[in-house]
Amino acid sequence: PGCVAFGETGGPECLLLAGGKGLAVLDTTDRREPQVKRTMKTGVLSWEGGARMLLSSDGRSLYLAGGKGLAVFHMPGPQALLSGEGPTMLGKINTGAISSDNDTAMLLGEGNEGGGLLYLAGGNALSVIDVAMLPDSSGST
Repeated sequence: PGCVAFGETGGPECLLLAGGKGLAVLDTTDRREPQVKRTMKTGVLSWEGGARMLLSSDGRSLYLAGGKGLAVFHMPGPQALLSGEGPTMLGKINTGAISSDNDTAMLLGEGNEGGGLLYLAGGNALSVIDVAMLPDSSGST
C-alpha cells in the first residue's frame, strides 16, 4: 500500500522511512539488521499515496509530502534520533497539488539565505512554495 520514501538524517547510522501513514526512525548501525527507534503519525501520509521527503541543506528542517499535504519538521541531530527522539512537527499545509492516490515529487531549490523555493508535484497540480513562508526551526513563519 502506497509508496515509501527513504530520507537522510545528516548521520550515517540513521535513516528515515515514510509511508503507509507513518514516519519511522531507523538505526542502521548494523546495516544488515536496522532497528526501529521510533515511529510517529504525520497527518500528511495516506495509505495509497506516495511519500517524499527532503532535508534542508542545514539539516534543521525536514519537508515531508504525502497524499494529505506537506509537513515541516524540526530535525534533531543524528545522535538524538538514535536515542529515540523524533522529528518535531512545526506545521502542515494542504498544497492542493497532492492527491491521496498518486505519487508525489519534490525538489528544493535553496537560496543564499537558507530560503528558496519548494517545487511539489502530485496527482492534482504543481505547487511552488516559498520556503520562507513555511514554519522553520527558529519558530518563525
